[in-house]
Amino acid sequence: MNELLPRLAEARADFLSAIKTTILWVKPSSRLKPAITARLGPSVGGAVSVADVDNASSIAIAWEWASRLPGAFATIEPSQDSGKLFQFAVRDFLERGFKLGAGIRPGNWHWKTEFGISNFDQYAYERHPDSP
Repeated sequence: MNELLPRLAEARADFLSAIKTTILWVKPSSRLKPAITARLGPSVGGAVSVADVDNASSIAIAWEWASRLPGAFATIEPSQDSGKLFQFAVRDFLERGFKLGAGIRPGNWHWKTEFGISNFDQYAYERHPDSP
């Protein structure tokens, strides 16, 4: 167990770095509305792709959060497939983590990303018995 925690910490750092380097892009401050940039602190280098570019607070919060992640920001704006890239990063992290902990949580695990969220019980639409 003692050797597992550092390996999980490494997997987590790799996961967060993968998200930052493949998904998180920074829209330069020069491309933001002047009224927005006027409200940003000097440490904010632009709008991270998860921020609302029309909201200075959103930009500041996203910048603070993303700046703490390991790795560099993506150098080019990712395609519209960011959601898929995130799915794959999460899948890879879970697969790696479960492999590391196979002695604790054995099983024949399958890692898939092609199912819609409604295929999972907690998100499936259920009709109320009294509904028509």
